Amino acid sequence: MENKYYKHIYPFIFYFFLFKIGEAQQPFRDFQIWQNFEIEYNINKRFLGHIQEQARFSENSTRFYYYYVDLGIIYKITKNIRINADYIFIQKRRLNDTYSSRHQYNFHLNFRKKWYRTTILNRFLTEGQYSDFLTSSQGKRLSDIYLRNKLSIRYKINSNLIPYISNEIYYKLDGGNFERGFNRNRISLGFLYKLENNWLFQTFYMFEHNFNIAKPIQNFALGFGISKSFFQ
Repeated sequence: MENKYYKHIYPFIFYFFLFKIGEAQQPFRDFQIWQNFEIEYNINKRFLGHIQEQARFSENSTRFYYYYVDLGIIYKITKNIRINADYIFIQKRRLNDTYSSRHQYNFHLNFRKKWYRTTILNRFLTEGQYSDFLTSSQGKRLSDIYLRNKLSIRYKINSNLIPYISNEIYYKLDGGNFERGFNRNRISLGFLYKLENNWLFQTFYMFEHNFNIAKPIQNFALGFGISKSFFQ
């Protein structure tokens, strides 16, 4: 009698835990709005300055949660290869509605190749940041150190309209063994509309998947912005 009882209860326990594991792995999903303003300006023949501002709204785009200002310098190696070095000040909302102040660096290489109406852009970037510098124990060490690679393909329909597709993958270098490795991917579809004097209007729809973490996260972002760039 006892064996017959366990014979029926074991499959129930097995499927219960299987369901709970599957439930635990269900990603958190959010729709966001991203706003961007960016400008490049000439310093001399080889160097350019760079300023960027971005704001993001989360929780189905109802709450402001992320803001940064990016100040940088660009060195032109050739017409199609550039190096960027940036300092970024970030304000990121915590769960208790206070804000975390972050100081981040970016170094990246940009490559460009054109074939007729098609332009391929590749950006290889490294970044790291101090969170709550001098106000918390974590602020004393560099963290969130990533390698990121973004590949974009643009196609020029006419003199003004340029649709594009891009993919960016993140590789985390710091943290414990279980934290290191590939953990984020972004796929975007959008278009650029040329205005005047190297100014561009941009809009895109992006899918971001955060994986290899305790609670997977998927963000769906609608973005728009204005930029001035000499690297088109």
